Amino acid sequence: MCGLNHESINAFLNLRRIIYNFVREDETRDVKAGIALKLR
Repeated sequence: MCGLNHESINAFLNLRRIIYNFVREDETRDVKAGIALKLR
């Protein structure tokens, strides 16, 4: 990474982690909803 300071890199990694967790959270919620429907 040329010319990026340490803070920019950290901000980028944090943003990526937030997005990744957000997407995973969506998948987890869908899976839980599917399991809940099967249990009915």
